[in-house]
Amino acid sequence: MKKVGKNTIIEIIKKSAIFLLIEIVAILLITTLLFLVGITVTRWHLPIITIIAIAECMLFYKKDNWKINIIAIVLGMLLFVGTTFIEGKIYDFTADGNTYHKLAIGSMKNGWNPAYEDSKDFKKENGNVFNTSEDNINTLWIDHYAKGTEIYAAVIYAFTGNIETGKGYTVLLMYVAFGILFSYLYKDKKRSLFTSLAVSVLLAFNTITIVQIFNYYVDGALMISILLILYACIVESDKEKYNQKENLLVLASSILLCINIKFTGLAFAGIFCFAFYVYWLIRAYRQGKEEFIDTLKKYTIFYIVTVLVSIGIVGYSSYTRNMIDHGNPLYPLYGEGHVENMVVKEQPSSFSDKNNLQIFLISIFSKGENVSPTYSSENVQPTLKIPFTLSKEEIKNYSIPDIRDRVEIVLDNLFSVDSNEIDDQRWLLLTEHINKLADQQDIDGIVVTHGTDTMEETSYFLNLTVNTLKPVVLTGAMRPATATSADGPFNLFQAIMLASHSEAWGRGVMCLFSSTIFSGRDIQKISNYKIDAFDQRAFANLGYMKDDEVYFSSQPLKRHTTYSVFSRKPINDLAHVAIADYYVGASPDILDFLAKNNEGIVIVGTGSGNYSKEWRQRIEELSDQGIIFVRASRVTNSIIFQDDYFDPKHVCLGANNLSPYKARILLMLSLTITKDKKVINDYFLNY
Repeated sequence: MKKVGKNTIIEIIKKSAIFLLIEIVAILLITTLLFLVGITVTRWHLPIITIIAIAECMLFYKKDNWKINIIAIVLGMLLFVGTTFIEGKIYDFTADGNTYHKLAIGSMKNGWNPAYEDSKDFKKENGNVFNTSEDNINTLWIDHYAKGTEIYAAVIYAFTGNIETGKGYTVLLMYVAFGILFSYLYKDKKRSLFTSLAVSVLLAFNTITIVQIFNYYVDGALMISILLILYACIVESDKEKYNQKENLLVLASSILLCINIKFTGLAFAGIFCFAFYVYWLIRAYRQGKEEFIDTLKKYTIFYIVTVLVSIGIVGYSSYTRNMIDHGNPLYPLYGEGHVENMVVKEQPSSFSDKNNLQIFLISIFSKGENVSPTYSSENVQPTLKIPFTLSKEEIKNYSIPDIRDRVEIVLDNLFSVDSNEIDDQRWLLLTEHINKLADQQDIDGIVVTHGTDTMEETSYFLNLTVNTLKPVVLTGAMRPATATSADGPFNLFQAIMLASHSEAWGRGVMCLFSSTIFSGRDIQKISNYKIDAFDQRAFANLGYMKDDEVYFSSQPLKRHTTYSVFSRKPINDLAHVAIADYYVGASPDILDFLAKNNEGIVIVGTGSGNYSKEWRQRIEELSDQGIIFVRASRVTNSIIFQDDYFDPKHVCLGANNLSPYKARILLMLSLTITKDKKVINDYFLNY
């Protein structure tokens, strides 16, 4: 058997690296070309593009030994598959990765076309799980920043079904750089095996790249692309010792990657390429006019074509659209309507009056208090510490465990709207959807993420209409994901653990907020600025949580879920019920107006649900016309029953201890079944 020499092995390594480079570039180029003709990412992108990349590689090296070419491609494929598999087993916990990189990747995988559509518009139409408010800075990053790595990841994600598999680009580019540099140093520059190996490893597997191999940060990939640009430019300057066709492929590919990984890549690629371009022209000029003209034509055309492809095709969704829409390819950093201080918005408030040097020193010499769930948005000054050490408090602040290690999670995006856009039809749709999910044997609990403004109303509606004993838990956040003290992740973590707990069965719809377990019936929002924004009126909470541990202390006594008559009857439409607030001097004319379009009215009275004689008279008149009235109170902790003294004719039903808004929900549901006031009164006593 013929012994395989070192040169052959190194040739295989280099060609496998070139193949991976072709594969990555082909994914970006073909996917963006398809975007431009209106075709979004599918599961077929990766296998088809891989076949094309294999064919390109074989054609590129068609004059070489075909056996070596095949072995190199197989090696490259094994590295590609192996890296993708390993990445899929390791979770990305980083802020940028989870705040906007994954959102862009998931949106593209789910049908978003960034060439023609803003992510916010796509989310509004398709209900992606994302805050679409105007002040959500994440949409600026997703829509306008360079998206090379996200496009690559979306194609991988579409094929594997695991979003974590898409972050293998840094590892693959590290190998690309290693293989190309190793071959160049050993075969072309005739360095020793040890020297070639050591230099290649140190350059490719450096501290920048290593710390980012398991996350969606892009600085490592950017650094590799810059390294490859410098390599190719240096080799291009050494005309006697290189394969120009291969080198120009590396240079063009590296420029394309560098520009589309990050905005700063455009600057780096431009500076280095222009510097060498000038050097090549000067060198050619010294060799004569003919050589100068040939060099000028060759490299000018090369750069023009490369930049046009990089910006006009692969970068169309960022650079080109930014130029068209905002007059600057680097929007939102520059251009018409650019956003001032994008980075500053993400800084702790205590940095607002500090210069760059002070911020740098504080970052090193202070505790990371601003990530604590209890951190205040006020200008709290950091606490000093010994540099490069971690306290128990800091570790705890960062120690929210990954829930995927505990339970199997299925994401189901029904709709995504501001909680103030929730209406009757969305309630009915949500109830129907939850019931369908609960009927599945492999689902043990359901978590609903919901805005805090109307969570108490939705939770009560679901508490009455959902027909399952399985845990249904609502949760949300008082602070956005971009805040330094975001409370959403920990609330979601605890909500999932609560929904998966065996003792949570049969307790009705619950809400989880700030480690407190609330009944969906009794929860009430009491603050619009605190993280601990909810209470349960004058009644005890159902329990509390300590990290992932669930502690129940009570059971809901009112009828709910499977014990509710409303959960056992099909409801297609809800009765129209309005709320009328009584206040000093309030005209009863509002009652006439509301009675025209509603079957019932909830009166928000003073004290024990009281109002003036004028209002009482008008209520009695409208009651005779068939309008059902319920008395509630503006007082937070109140109990309203039918009153023989205040309401001797029992015209109004008592809201019991329900808030006016929840009394409205119960009356809406009641009127879909009956208009018998005795039956409805029984509902208010028991629900």
